[in-house]
Amino acid sequence: MEVEIRPDENGQNIYKIFLMDSPLEFLLVERDSKIKYSKEAVYILMDKFRQRFYIGETGASKHGGVINRFRVHKWNKNFWNYALVIIHPKGGFGRDADRKWYEWRLSEIAKEFANGEDKVKILSRAGEQDMPYGADQNLNVILSVCRLIGISWAFYDGEHQESVPMPKKSSKTKLEPKSSASRQKEGQLSQTQLAKFIAKRAGKPGSSGHIWLMLAGKDCKNGRRCRKDSEWRKPLEEVGVKFGNDDYVIEWHNARIPS
Repeated sequence: MEVEIRPDENGQNIYKIFLMDSPLEFLLVERDSKIKYSKEAVYILMDKFRQRFYIGETGASKHGGVINRFRVHKWNKNFWNYALVIIHPKGGFGRDADRKWYEWRLSEIAKEFANGEDKVKILSRAGEQDMPYGADQNLNVILSVCRLIGISWAFYDGEHQESVPMPKKSSKTKLEPKSSASRQKEGQLSQTQLAKFIAKRAGKPGSSGHIWLMLAGKDCKNGRRCRKDSEWRKPLEEVGVKFGNDDYVIEWHNARIPS
């Protein structure tokens, strides 16, 4: 992922984030900055500890789109210190329904994680929407930028991690099969599948993100310990997950769902 970050010439304490080959642009904005962007956007308000969030959207109204919405949020929401403003310069956010889908989908991803993490609070209230064309690719880009600025709930959702394009077969060149060591073994679970299985088995499907971060181990930026008195320790050990002396997961790839 190639990223360029530079100060925005139109405001203090505002930074532009560009991803190569993406139609989206991003502004990382401090609460007291003088933002001048007045068009439609999706945005995420957050505190400085990245623990409280509000995900919203705004159209390009005659009152000033983002400018007006942030003016309102400065007096009706006290918790936020920063905002990530998501912009589609090519008009992809022109329809209310499209912006509302991103607001709803990001809120759902965040809330699923927050159900297993007491410190994270999601303050959004968005209703379910139909997915607009091409939204999956843009959602991956948005989550990538969220991970870049340290938003915890953007790390775990394996279904929305950036995908690696498969090589195209050539009529002249025959692709060699991958070695057995690099292929996923038959019946082997992915990290996301295992996390969702354990959470669902315990009757707490919303905790899958919390479990995902435990499986990530200490090498992950937000990886978590699973102490011996944790409610997840025994269910994970029962399916073959192994822990080190420091209570971090050291091996989960050989885990199996019991028959």
